[in-house]
Amino acid sequence: CQFSFFNNLSAIFPKSPIVANELLAGFIKQRTINLRSFYGHTRTLSDPNDGLYLWDRWVGPNRDLFPQHLLADNSADQMRRFFDAWQTMAGRAILTKNNRLNGFAHIVSSVLPNALFVCMRRDPLHLAQSLYVARQRITRDMRIPYGAVGPEFDSQRVPEDPVADVCHQVLHYDTLAARQQAMVGRERFWIVSYEAFCMNPSAWVTRVADHSHTAILQNRLRDLPALHPSTENRVPDKVLQRMREILNAMDFPSHHHYPN
Repeated sequence: CQFSFFNNLSAIFPKSPIVANELLAGFIKQRTINLRSFYGHTRTLSDPNDGLYLWDRWVGPNRDLFPQHLLADNSADQMRRFFDAWQTMAGRAILTKNNRLNGFAHIVSSVLPNALFVCMRRDPLHLAQSLYVARQRITRDMRIPYGAVGPEFDSQRVPEDPVADVCHQVLHYDTLAARQQAMVGRERFWIVSYEAFCMNPSAWVTRVADHSHTAILQNRLRDLPALHPSTENRVPDKVLQRMREILNAMDFPSHHHYPN
């Protein structure tokens, strides 16, 4: 599919990623894109990178919070010019991942009017397990959430009970997604089942390409296999049961999923 993306080479040159790719991309071994990652981290210079260091330019460096506005008066213009320059360099539309857009897509949507936002909604029980394990492995403090959170989450927190806390975090993300969809509009903010995407990724790539009027290499699309996200339990049985009980008692917002 004819999309470009930020790569790990860009992360080495965060102040000049476009120049770095123009000069050095030819020395990177081109191969099949690695679809495996550890919480978004990939291995080789040619593999996708979330480009958070670039977003820091426009919304600030505090990645633990959802920005409420752009960093400076000229941030909108800088963002617009950067994405235009990147797409000119790459010769194709850009596809990038930023989990925090779940909380500030409405800000970016007005700056980049052609941007499409695809929000992956994972099964709440599996997401709760993932967030729980991330606290164990990444933050290394069960009281500290992994990922950005908004002020509403602070009012719901129970840090002394990490099981309940991650469940509230799941609800928080679901609520944010519904809110962003209402502000940006269903046509540009899609909420897609992560499990449905994994079953047939080529269909979703086609839908995104059609929306952005991007050509698709059919032979590459045929080679795109179904993905198999882990469905095994990642936490002790007692923790899993508590998660299930807490999530079942929560009032999750009604989403407009794409497609109907």
